[in-house]
Amino acid sequence: MSNVISSQSNTTVSYQDLIKQEYKKCLASPVYFMKKYVKIQHVRRGTIYFNLYPFQENILQGFHDYPYNIILKSRQMGISTLVASYSLWMMIFNPDQHILIISLKETDAMDVLSKLVFANDHLPSWLKVQATENNKRSVAFANGSKIRAVSTTTKTGVGKSLNLLIIDECALIDDADEL
Repeated sequence: MSNVISSQSNTTVSYQDLIKQEYKKCLASPVYFMKKYVKIQHVRRGTIYFNLYPFQENILQGFHDYPYNIILKSRQMGISTLVASYSLWMMIFNPDQHILIISLKETDAMDVLSKLVFANDHLPSWLKVQATENNKRSVAFANGSKIRAVSTTTKTGVGKSLNLLIIDECALIDDADEL
């Protein structure tokens, strides 16, 4: 096994130990996970690391601290990408998560899911959880976590036990209170 010499303390650390340390940091902080390992598709710059803005970090902290979050925002703030990346973090580091993305149009919900798939595909191999199902409407991981993308109906989500429910563009959904 190869070793790495730490420049700070002149000690030798194995790659396996470094990976364990990094895994623990990612487990403890979705912000660390996203800034260090998540790649996204930028419309002009292509594939880039997800460099979070301070307001995005605050939103992530809200996700972590509070069970219910409503985000009133303008367009093009990277919130869909943030939600997809947070969902990926939940699925990787918490087995048996069940997540549902609901949007007015199924294609919009599928777009959020595609951001999650892209980010997962670009993670280092030691962070990835193998997908047992991967299509345009759902992804399931070998650790039991699953995410689905659907359009809104009055029956959407009925009878489902969820760890996370994402309602995209809620203000545009007729009878959202019934949903």
